[in-house]
Amino acid sequence: MSLDKDFIEIEEKVTANLDELSISQVPGAQYVVVNKDRAIFEYAGGFSDVKNQKLMDGQTTMMCYSLTKTFTAAAILQLVEQGKVELDKTVEEYCPALPYDRHITPRNLLSHTSGIPNPIPLKWAHLASEHTEFDEESALDNLLAKHMLTKSKPGEKFLYSNLGYWLLGKIIEKVSGFSYPEYMKLNLLKQIGLFSADIDFVINDNAKHAKGYLTKISFMNAFKFLLLDNKLIGKGESRWTTFNNHYVNGPAFGGLIGSARSLSRFLYDQLQDKPVIFSSDMKKLFFEQQKTKDGSPINMTLGWHIKEEEGLKYYYKEGGGAGFKSEMRIYPDKGIGSIIMVNRTKFNTASVLNKTDAEFFRYG
Repeated sequence: MSLDKDFIEIEEKVTANLDELSISQVPGAQYVVVNKDRAIFEYAGGFSDVKNQKLMDGQTTMMCYSLTKTFTAAAILQLVEQGKVELDKTVEEYCPALPYDRHITPRNLLSHTSGIPNPIPLKWAHLASEHTEFDEESALDNLLAKHMLTKSKPGEKFLYSNLGYWLLGKIIEKVSGFSYPEYMKLNLLKQIGLFSADIDFVINDNAKHAKGYLTKISFMNAFKFLLLDNKLIGKGESRWTTFNNHYVNGPAFGGLIGSARSLSRFLYDQLQDKPVIFSSDMKKLFFEQQKTKDGSPINMTLGWHIKEEEGLKYYYKEGGGAGFKSEMRIYPDKGIGSIIMVNRTKFNTASVLNKTDAEFFRYG
C-alpha cells in the first residue's frame, strides 16, 4: 500500500470520526494538523449557527479564551530578547502600583508560580455591543482591590492565575508603548502572516463568527445565572442554550478570536528550527520546563503546559469559556502540532486529540 493511499485512508477515517462528533456532541468543530512544511490535515464540520443551519467552515471564527495566554507568553519573550523585559526582575519594575508581593517576577507570572489568586473569571466579560464604552483599566483595578492577598509565596508552587496573565498584558503595554492588542497584531500575528480578517481581539465579521452554545441539560446550564453575567445568556436553540457575542475583560489572558486554521500558523512557526517571531534560543527557552524556587520541576514552561500520553511528551494549552472550548498541542518528537476548536462550553478536547493526533504522527 502506498504512502499516499495510507494517508487517504487516514483522512477518510478521521473525517468520519469528526463528522460523527459534529453530529452527536457539538454544534460544530474545526481541527487542523501541521508539520514544519505545511498543514497536512484540516477539518471543519457541523454548524456555526444551529438555528439558521449555517455550516462551520475553515474561516469561521470562535473565541480562543486561554489559548491567548501562550501568545501573550511569546510576546513577553520577544520583549525579553529585545532587552525590554527581564524575566527575573521584580514585577514592580514594570507595574509599580500592584498590591502583591514585591518579589514576584515576570517568570513567576508566565509559569503560574506567582501566588496571585485566580478568582473564578466567568463573569469577567462584557457584551460586544458594550466594547467601545468598556474601561479595561477600571475593571482590572476593581479586581485587584478585591483580591489583594497572594495564595502562596512567589516561586513556591504552581497556581494557575488568569489575573497573572492579565498583568503580563500590562507589562507588554508599559514597555512597548502600544496597547496590548496593537502590540500583538503588529509584532506577533502579522509576523506569522495573520491579519485582522484572520484573527483579532474583536469580532470583525458577525457573518463569519460562530455562535457559542451550552447544552440545556447540564450542571452549568442549571446554574448559569449564578455563574455568569445574565446579559451573556442568549436564547434556546434545539437542545442548546446560546451565548450573546461578548469579549473577555482582560485580552491578555483570553481575548483572541480566530479559527483553528489561523491559530495553526503559530504552531507551524513553533515547529521551525528558526521561528519567525523570535530566535531559536528564545524558542528553546519558551519550551524549557520550569521549577519552583526549591528546584522541584512543574509541568509548565514559560507559556505551555506539559503532559505525557503513553510515554509521549507534548506541550499544550486549553481554552474554554462561555460557548467555546479548544486545545492546541506541539509534539516535538513527532514534528507535528494540532488544534481543535468547538462551539460548545464543556467538551473533552483532550480525549479527541489523544486519539486523532496519533493518526498523523508518521507524517511529522
